[in-house]
Amino acid sequence: PKDNFSAGAHYFDLFQKLRSLPGADRPTLYTVQSALLTAVYAIGRGRLSKGLALLSEAITLCLDAGLHRSVEHYDHFDPIETEVRKRTFWAVYAWDKQAAIYFGRPPMIRLRDCDVPEPELVDDDYITREALGTQPAGKPSLMTAFVSTNRLYVIIEGVLDVHPIPRPSATSTSFLSRATSALSGFRQSKDLKEAEALVDEWCAALPPYWAVTADTMASRDVIRITQAERLHCLEHFVRMLIHRYRFSLHIANPGVGGEQGKEAAMKGAQRSALQIIAKHLEISSLGLMTYSDPLFIDGLFVIHQLTQAGRTLIAILLECKSDDNIKDHALMASSLEALKAC
Repeated sequence: PKDNFSAGAHYFDLFQKLRSLPGADRPTLYTVQSALLTAVYAIGRGRLSKGLALLSEAITLCLDAGLHRSVEHYDHFDPIETEVRKRTFWAVYAWDKQAAIYFGRPPMIRLRDCDVPEPELVDDDYITREALGTQPAGKPSLMTAFVSTNRLYVIIEGVLDVHPIPRPSATSTSFLSRATSALSGFRQSKDLKEAEALVDEWCAALPPYWAVTADTMASRDVIRITQAERLHCLEHFVRMLIHRYRFSLHIANPGVGGEQGKEAAMKGAQRSALQIIAKHLEISSLGLMTYSDPLFIDGLFVIHQLTQAGRTLIAILLECKSDDNIKDHALMASSLEALKAC
C-alpha cells in the first residue's frame, strides 16, 4: 500500500486474520500494541463500537501483561524493553482517558491500581540494550511532550472521579447515593480545586520549548508547533471541564454559592473554550491539520474538543438569556463570535 488509507485498511485486515493463529491472544507487548493500533484505526474510521471493543481488549492485555506494574527491581528486562513497556502502558492509559472524556465511557484503568513510572525523557537514539543513555543538553526530548500529555490525562482521571451531580430523583437516604459518597475515588473536593492546582503546577513545569509562545509558533519544526498546540488545547480542555462542572453545580443548586460564583465559572469555562477554538483554527490555517484523513487521530479529537467547546458556549448563552442577573453582554458577544468561527 502506498497511501495512508490503503495501508491502514491492509493492516486492519491482516490483524483480523492473525487473530485466528495460536497464541494470538497471549498478553505480550506485540498483542497489546497491535490491538491498540487497530482500535485507533477503527475509531478514526468512525467505527466506534469496534474501535472501543478493541481498546478494551488492548487494556485487558496490557493489564494481563503486567505493564501497569513497575519492573525496576527486576533484572529480567533490558533498558529498551523496560522503556517500551512503560511507553506502551501510558499510550493505552491515555486512550482509556480519551475514550472516557470524548465518548462518555467509564475509565477502565485507575492510577491507584498502577505503580509503573513515567517513561524516561530520553529519545530512542540514546537507549541501547546495554544502558539507558542521557539526553544531550540543549536537545529537548520528544518524550517530554508525551509525558506532559499523559500528566494531563492523569488530572483528567481526577476530574472524571468527581462526585456526580445528583439527579432530582436522588434522595439523601438512597443507598447508592451514600455508597458513592463513601467510595475512595470520590474524595476530591466538590469544586475541583485540587485538580485546578495540579493544572497550574503542570503549566509551571512545562519546558518553554513545548509551550505556545511566539518563539514556538515561529519555529520551522512542525512537531514542536503541533505538539505545543496540542498540549495547550488539552490544558484548556481540562480547565474547561473543571469550570463547566462548577457551572453545573450552580445550575443544579440555584442560589448556592451566589451569582458571582456562577459567573466566575461561566467566564472561566468560556475563556478556555475560546482558547481551544482559537488555537485549533490557527493550526488549521497553517495547513498542519487534516480533518478529512481518518488516520489523523489528532484531527479526530480536535473535532471532539471543538464540539465540547461549542456546547460550553451554547450553555453559557442559554444561561445568559434566562438569567436576568447576568448583565455581561461581552460574555454573550464573544461566545457568539467564537461559535460562528467554528
